[in-house]
Amino acid sequence: MGTQNYSNHRQKIKPFVLYLCALLVLIFLSSVFSFCYRVCHDEKLYISVHLIGISVALVGLFIYSYVRIFALQDRLIKQELNFRHYILFGKLLDERLNTRQIVALRFASDAELPSLIEQAINEKLSNTEIKKRISNWVGDYGRV
Repeated sequence: MGTQNYSNHRQKIKPFVLYLCALLVLIFLSSVFSFCYRVCHDEKLYISVHLIGISVALVGLFIYSYVRIFALQDRLIKQELNFRHYILFGKLLDERLNTRQIVALRFASDAELPSLIEQAINEKLSNTEIKKRISNWVGDYGRV
């Protein structure tokens, strides 16, 4: 990736996530189809019931893991910016900032961070508005 800025900083969902999600949906649908087929032909259902249970568990695990990763990422960004703010100004971030504002502020340079924090609090700026006001963009190149 080249130099990051507002127009190119967003990351797309990785293809493997889309493929994995599609695969889990196919497994679930095939297990439901197998169940319906066995019901119609008076065959034993325990294998199909197990397949449905396993596929539901896998889908649930996938969703749970995906949500937890984003929550963990937000917590890490908050701590990172809080630490950066403490090093620069000797105090912790203002508690009136919400998580989305803090995540947006991580792209601000050290020089413009205090003024953007004040604007975010006083004007109740959204994360998009904060990012658009950043003039010296500090890219996040550590993302995988």
